[in-house]
Parts: sequence; structure tokens; C-alpha cells
Amino acid sequence: MAAPSRRSQQQQVPAAAVGQSSQPPSAFPLPPAYPPLSPSCRRAASCLSPPHSPESNALSLSRQGPDSQPEGEAAPQPAITPRPLSPPPGEAANILSPISSSLPPAPSSGSSSSSSSPSSNSLSSGGSPSESPESGVIGGVSSIGIGPGGPLSAVSGAFRELFEACRNGDVSRVRRLLEPGNVNAKDMAGRKSTPLHFAAGFGRKDVVEHLLQTGANVHARDDGGLIPLHNACSFGHAEVVTLLLCQGADPNARDNWNYTPLHEASIKGKIDVCIVLLQHGADPSIRNTDGKSALDLADPSAKAVLTGEYKKDELLEAARSGNEEKLMALLTPLNVNCHASDGRKSTPLHLAAGYNRVRIVQLLLQHGADVHAKDKGGLVPLHNACSYGHFEVTELLLKHGACVNAMDLWQFTPLHEAASKNRVEVCSLLLSHGADPTLVNCHGKSAVDMAPTPELKERLSCKFNLVPSLSEKAFFFLFNSFYWHL
Repeated sequence: MAAPSRRSQQQQVPAAAVGQSSQPPSAFPLPPAYPPLSPSCRRAASCLSPPHSPESNALSLSRQGPDSQPEGEAAPQPAITPRPLSPPPGEAANILSPISSSLPPAPSSGSSSSSSSPSSNSLSSGGSPSESPESGVIGGVSSIGIGPGGPLSAVSGAFRELFEACRNGDVSRVRRLLEPGNVNAKDMAGRKSTPLHFAAGFGRKDVVEHLLQTGANVHARDDGGLIPLHNACSFGHAEVVTLLLCQGADPNARDNWNYTPLHEASIKGKIDVCIVLLQHGADPSIRNTDGKSALDLADPSAKAVLTGEYKKDELLEAARSGNEEKLMALLTPLNVNCHASDGRKSTPLHLAAGYNRVRIVQLLLQHGADVHAKDKGGLVPLHNACSYGHFEVTELLLKHGACVNAMDLWQFTPLHEAASKNRVEVCSLLLSHGADPTLVNCHGKSAVDMAPTPELKERLSCKFNLVPSLSEKAFFFLFNSFYWHL
């Protein structure tokens, strides 16, 4: 796949694995209820990790609590045995539905749904998700703090139902139970997660929408400093991630260990989420407290996204063919200026400009495409647009700062391209933006010399005052007559 050929005779021109982390800052101590963590235990700060998922091991060594022991020293026996990464046989149901098993029975006056214990299949009203947040992190509610710094109180059946409804995606129950006073209630016995943490972690988009409409705080943090966006990213819920970002969630929010949502998504190999985050301004250069960036910790499947190589050929083809939907599904700041691996090594903007894809050119420019990018022959996108007479694209590129007298490796300017192909309107546009028709290429030819018709030659000359005007001709005639008369 290559941009339209400019000159057929043109010559070819060459053109970590996650290690054990250091201790987190002492400024962010974990609550006393958490035991010291061993390297085999899930990091205490993690908001969500399915005990039955092998992906939960990805962060097992990345964030240890402040009580973790230096290498070579035995950790003290914890007061509470940490939850195993994989539940023993027969205990999966208890681990996957901790709210009902750890809470006292709801009052008899409560709804029937609160008086019965949900089974392990109650994670979703429409079926179990492919990944389920670790219930030991966001479940097990025994007391609630209402609002920031709110008082502790015994959990009523309604509050228990609210957390269960958010986790299970039961929008009707959430609407019935939710009110401004409990929309940001926190799980004080667990990780101090809010209803939005629950809904985001389990990918309950409808519930997330309703919570946000009711005033849920997208910036609310749990004990580990994670916001709901961390939860949604960790488990690959791209639609929820997009919704939270559109409602003001910070794509570069850092938890207590400086992990961003992009760290979470890349570690778990959530490619779609990585793309969404990058499209909304996520910074891949941010490093955690161990000095690791998202790329350093990324799952192999996500590394290509963070290097700009993910489906590069498909992105270039979308730019060439004008496939806006495909382009926007793949475009990020990391690949907007990628070069083709073969052919002319064109960028998406070269291809869109050469094939007159006006809308694609607009989108690429809006997302940071470089109007000065050069292909293998030194051509900028403006060369391509002018060579094929694409007036509107040429105008767009000039408005975005394209150099009107840019030269390729053979000193051809965009005006050389337009003039040699008799693109009269494009020549006039270039001249109005300061194009110089006297510049010569490597063969000593100017744009005027390369114009194929006398009319275009005269226009190029007149526009640049290379041909004397009628008044100038009259002046010289009278001057010469007077001179020779003397």
C-alpha cells in the first residue's frame, strides 16, 4: 500500500517483566484491618482482581503494603490469612458472593432480594462477566460512611442491596435504592469503595450512567487511591471507560503507588481500553513508584499499542480508503504519524492527502498529524495534494502550517508538482500563500519552466511579477525612444 506515485521515474532513496517492587510511600498506609502482604498475595492496593483469573498474578508483586518485609527477612504471621489467588474447591461460591455471606441477615421488612443469599452466579443479572472483580476487595460490606468523612453506621438492608445491585447490574433496584445521601457511600469494612467503584469494576454501564446522573463522584478514591476508572480499565470495560472519561475522569489519575489507569489496562493486556485512554490524553510516560512506565509493565499483547505499531497497516489503509470508523477505532497520538513499513513509507496524512480524503485529513490534523512529515523521497503531504490537484486538501494543509516552498530530495516544491500537472487553481492558491515560482529543482528547472501551457507560464510569471505590466512596457518604450532621440 503506497501513496499515489508522484514521478514514475523517481529513484529509490533509502530511508520487562514485572519484578518485585519497592515499598509504597509511608504517606499512604493501609488500614489496620489489612495483614502484611507476602509476595504471593495480591497487592493490597488493587481494587479488583478475580481470584479465579490467572491475570490476577500480573500485579501480585507490583504493589506491596508498607508492612512487607525486606528480602531475606521472614514476614510475621498475619493475623488474618490472606485470600488465596485461586479459591479452594467448594469455596468459589463464598468468594464470589461475599456480601451476603459476611453480612447479618437483612430485616424481615426488607425486600425479598435482600433476604436471600446470592449464589456465585449472581454476579450479573444477564450472565457472569468474563472477568469478575475480586469480591474480597470490593465486597464484604459491614459498615458504611456516607459522603466524604461521613459517620460510620450499621449497614441497613437498603445499603447492602445498593452495593449488590450495583455489582449485579440491576438498574431498577439501583434506581429504587439510590438517593443523593448514599450515592457516594463507602464500604468501610472493605476497600472503602463507592457504588461507582462496584459498577465500573463489573462493567455495569447502565448502572454507571445512572450513578453519574445522580451525582456519583468520578474522582472518588478507595483505600489504595484508585478511582472507578482504574477498576474499569483493569477489567477491560471499554464502554464504561469511555463513559467515565467523558464525565471528567482523569486518564492520568495515580493511585498510592503512582499506577495510572493505563498501567492497569496495559498490564492486563486490555488493548481496546489502552486505545481509548490514549485517545483521551493518557500519558504513557508516567512512571510508578518503581520507576516503571505502562510500556515497561505491559502484557506482550498491549506493547504494540504503546509503541504505535498496533494494526499499523490497517490504520494506513483506513486513511487511504477514507474509512473514518476504522481510522478512529485505531488512531492514537502514538500512531497518528506512523510510517508505512514499505513502499514510499507514507504517513496516514500523506495517503489521505494524495487520495483526496478531506474528512480524514481533517480528523488527522485535529489529532496531531504532522504536516511537515516526510516520506522516503522527502515529500510532505502538501506535495501529494498539489500533484493531484486536490484544492480543498491543499487549503487545509496550508491553514495548518504546511510549508508552501517545502522541497523533496530533488528540490521539487509543491508548486513544481502543481505546475507540471497543469493544476491551475492549485497553482493560484499556492502563489497566494507565498509560493516562489523562481525556485529551481535539481535539474535547474523552475515551476514556470515546467508549466505545460503558455497560459500557465504567463500566469505564474505575472503573479510573481516576472512579466512587466503594460504601464511598465510603455515607460520603457518612451524612455528608450527619448534616449535614442538624444
